[in-house]
Amino acid sequence: MTENDSDSAPVLREIRDLLRPISDHYRPAYLRREAIRALVGASAARRKAWDLLDGTLMQRDIAKASGMDEGNLSKYFKALREVDAIKGDPPERAEEI
Repeated sequence: MTENDSDSAPVLREIRDLLRPISDHYRPAYLRREAIRALVGASAARRKAWDLLDGTLMQRDIAKASGMDEGNLSKYFKALREVDAIKGDPPERAEEI
């Protein structure tokens, strides 16, 4: 460790402490987007259903267009609603990922 490293440590700690409130403010939105990404996953059918959530199609129409079983789509949409990812009827994305 050089002399400059020890001199910068208090400054870096102060910067870290100043950034914590900003981080805490944005954490819920970040965690929600991560939860949505995890739900959408790598499944082509789930991704297609997510892409169709534009507020113009009913759930049954999205199931047909995405190739998902209506029961699985219903469970998927319930999980998305629990993380506030979709809203309304017909369903619509509450935010983009």
